Amino acid sequence: MEKIGVISEATEKKIKIKVARDHACGGNCAQCLSCAGRELYLDADNTGGFKAGEQVRILMEDPVFYKRLLGGYALPAVMFVLGVVLGYMLFASDVISALSGVVLLAATIICQRIFFKNKGGAFRVEKMK
Repeated sequence: MEKIGVISEATEKKIKIKVARDHACGGNCAQCLSCAGRELYLDADNTGGFKAGEQVRILMEDPVFYKRLLGGYALPAVMFVLGVVLGYMLFASDVISALSGVVLLAATIICQRIFFKNKGGAFRVEKMK
């Protein structure tokens, strides 16, 4: 995966990169209103002597990208369904099975936030040529 961004803030040790989000609607933002004026900010180490205002290329290897994609979307969805199924098997109640699915989903997200917080090395930042 490759994206282009602009450094919005730079210190000797850290940089903040502003990246435009991809359009989920194929560029027809007036209909979906999901991406109007939304930018994504990434924090990284300032290993290349970057300065504010510079345009940079952000690179992430495909296996890392897909691993994070699956961990962020597929795992919580699977855990929600597992919670619903287990809740229904144990209690035979729709309400309790729905609650158990939500509880397992929330527990999965909380565990991901705690244990996988700021795992470095996910992407590289290069100067534009």
